[in-house]
Amino acid sequence: MLQPEEGLRLVRETTGAECLIVAANGSEFRSGGFAALEVPAKDQPKPAAGSLWPKGFQVRLDFTLSLPQGGKRPYVAVWIQDDAGKPVRTVTFWANKPKYYKDMPAWWKIGQKDSTLLKAVTRATRSRGHHSVVWDGLDDAGKPLPPGTYTVNLEVAREHGGHDHKFAKIDCGPKPAQAELSNGREYAKAQITYSPPPPAQP
Repeated sequence: MLQPEEGLRLVRETTGAECLIVAANGSEFRSGGFAALEVPAKDQPKPAAGSLWPKGFQVRLDFTLSLPQGGKRPYVAVWIQDDAGKPVRTVTFWANKPKYYKDMPAWWKIGQKDSTLLKAVTRATRSRGHHSVVWDGLDDAGKPLPPGTYTVNLEVAREHGGHDHKFAKIDCGPKPAQAELSNGREYAKAQITYSPPPPAQP
């Protein structure tokens, strides 16, 4: 995965290309000619008060994979549902063998219908230990979602091992919030945090 500076360099070297890169912490990186493609703010519809995701806020899921030493790495899916239960964002899917995707039945109901989404979110599996996944408040199309109550889903499955699907609601509004997922067979207790990103270390 390219860093923002590397992405900008690649765009500069590509004739006719421009880009806007939004980092996980909300920072924006624009190529030199991108401004010419943007719609002036005065021509854009003004959003209703309270309809915007709070600037800089993000949802972070911290959990620990507890697979046995030498055991096969599990598949892991993290996705978000809105207050009506509709899936709005698959944050990531750690998997490497398509023939086992169906062993993630909760998430597979979403992924099997959208090959483009599957290609966008699939990543390599991870080893045991602590892991963090961050959601920036955007939907699968990259559009900002409004504040509200969202459900964070965590599904973990391992070949010849266990299967877990746990979820919790968290209020994403003007104030920080926290929630927890109880222990699973394949991971230790998970913590969900909604807050601005931590300040960068000097």
